[in-house]
Parts: sequence; C-alpha cells; structure tokens
Amino acid sequence: MSSTVRRSTHLSRHLQLLREQRGLRPGQLAVALGASNPSKVGSLIRSFELGEPLSDHWLQALIAELQPDPDDLCHCLALDQADAQRQLEQERQAWEAGLMNRLSLISLSDIPLERDVCERYPKHSAPRVLQKRRKPGPGNGQKTGLPMSSDAAHARGS
Repeated sequence: MSSTVRRSTHLSRHLQLLREQRGLRPGQLAVALGASNPSKVGSLIRSFELGEPLSDHWLQALIAELQPDPDDLCHCLALDQADAQRQLEQERQAWEAGLMNRLSLISLSDIPLERDVCERYPKHSAPRVLQKRRKPGPGNGQKTGLPMSSDAAHARGS
C-alpha cells in the first residue's frame, strides 16, 4: 500500500522557509553552498523541498548555510519520525489485513494430506507434494497429477 507520491517533510519545509526568508532561489543557495554545478544542486535542493531524499553532504551543507535554530531542527525531526512511524503502522495494518484474508481462505479449503507426508518427503519438495494432492477446484478443470488406480481407469474406459 505504499504510495509513490512524495510528501515534503517538516524538515524540508522548515529549510525551504529559511531559504525563502533570505530571498534566495534554490540555484542561488547552491552558489552560496559553493556548488561546482549550481543548476544541478539547485534542482536537488528543490527536489528535497518537494519530498525527494537528499544526500548527507548537501543536507549538512544546507544546515550549515541556513543555520536553523537547533530546537526547531529537533522539533522538525521528531515530527518527521512520528509521521514515519504512523506510515509504517498503516502499511503494517493494511498488509496484515490482506494476509488474514488469504489465511482465512486457505483455512477454509480442503486439502487432504496424509500425516506422514512430512516424514516421507524432504521439506524442499513439500510444495510440489501439496500441489499434486490438491483436489481440483469447482470448475477449474485442473488435474491432480496423481496416477489413477487401475479400477478408476477401467471405470472411465481408458
């Protein structure tokens, strides 16, 4: 349930506000940072403000240049951490709900399996054994893959 839409963080919005208070555009800030390619670094700064990740080097340079209040910086980081925790919890709950749906469907299906199947087959072949022993579902036309007994073959006229 991950979203591909990026959100700016509290930290990136705070640093953007400090940049705008100085009347600087991203490219001008890149020049102030001493970037050899101000256009590229200006684009990186703007992308960071819109929610893209930024390398540690440029983040440290931004903080050194813009000199945010340490308390504000800690507050922004705490808010970002809380948002990340909330997002992880939402994704975990969505994943868990989907898993529970799948598990409930599996528990309702009837897969006959002999007790000693674990002793007769190595663990790596268990999925193949289950697939062979699974009864065909209603209307799916799958064969079990198991040979018919001679009585069943005779009854079918084979």
